[in-house]
Amino acid sequence: MKKLFLLLVCLVITGGLIISCGDETTSNNAVPLEGFNETATIQGTILNAITGERIGGVDLNVKLIQGTNHRDPSKLIRDVNNSLVGEYAFASVPIALYDNIKYMIVVTNTGYQRFEGEFEMTADAGVGGVVDENYNKIWNIYLFPEGAEADDVVIYVESGATWDATTGDNRVPDATVQLVQDIENNNVIGGESGNRLFPTTGLLPVLTATTDADGVATFSGADLVLGGQYLPTVLPLTYSNTQMALTAGTAIVVGTNVDPQTITLTDVVEETLQVVSASNKDPNGITATGVLTLIFNRPVTIVEDATVDAAILCDGGACPNAVLDADSATAVLSNGGYTLTLTPNFTADPDVSLGDESGVIAYSNVEVTLDNVNAIDVFSLDCTDGVAISNEVNVTGLQ
Repeated sequence: MKKLFLLLVCLVITGGLIISCGDETTSNNAVPLEGFNETATIQGTILNAITGERIGGVDLNVKLIQGTNHRDPSKLIRDVNNSLVGEYAFASVPIALYDNIKYMIVVTNTGYQRFEGEFEMTADAGVGGVVDENYNKIWNIYLFPEGAEADDVVIYVESGATWDATTGDNRVPDATVQLVQDIENNNVIGGESGNRLFPTTGLLPVLTATTDADGVATFSGADLVLGGQYLPTVLPLTYSNTQMALTAGTAIVVGTNVDPQTITLTDVVEETLQVVSASNKDPNGITATGVLTLIFNRPVTIVEDATVDAAILCDGGACPNAVLDADSATAVLSNGGYTLTLTPNFTADPDVSLGDESGVIAYSNVEVTLDNVNAIDVFSLDCTDGVAISNEVNVTGLQ
């Protein structure tokens, strides 16, 4: 009996050890976290933006900028007698999984305008979390010759729902047409639109023209930025006693030759108030005056007796040298209530040399109304592309 008892005790102890070892084995066999450290090859051809010809020459230089590092290409064919002249490649360029890593390519050559373009490198996990091991991007770069100027951009405006009973013509005179920077597609374009890498043009001003008696709006090429991307937009108006809706055309890339475009208006449809264009939509743009311009899809009025406020902030706190007036900001409506301009009232401007770095103007208490009854907080609205607008405008350099 004593032997049986000892045997049972040993079995229990042994079982406990087995169970204990089983738990420990499971813990030790857990899959460790893995880092993602893959690289890619970037390649393409450098071309003349007007003729489409390959560009070479001893002065052709291409640089890949990664933060403070400037990388020379792994391949660059300068020999104009080589059938592959103008081709470049950068090997072993780090990429990101899910999140973006952004780079800049700078291209210079004698007789051509300097090119600067941004691109991003991203890898997405495939089915079952499997990621390709080899990555390659093809981005072609187009250089404009020195002295090249943009041609005029012509926009025809017509009505698709109504027409002038007197003339029998559906062309719309006296319509306000704007060329608004296509910010969403103005920087990182690599891999799209025929593998073309577009230049980073910075923040472009909104250009405005009015259609003549023939319904034609003309924008002078002298006011356009070569390589800049614009979205033509016709502001709402009343035509033949019918209210026409705000209508956007097709985005254009300004070269030396842009085909005329026709924008057809339709009758207005009552819709939710949204922001069509915001001058601060580019988060890296700097507007030294701090002015913020918003264009709505419906006419609004400013809430009566509303006080528009603004604050100047530097690195999250108060700017030591910049000062705003007691009436810190003003709000002005134009274009029949479609355009709202907010302006800060400085008594002392931000001065980077005095320590006012990373300064922003932050607006608040900006309310409008559609019916003169219900107040709408402007900064609770979305842009027509679904992105919420910001109440901040960068007035000094970004840190």
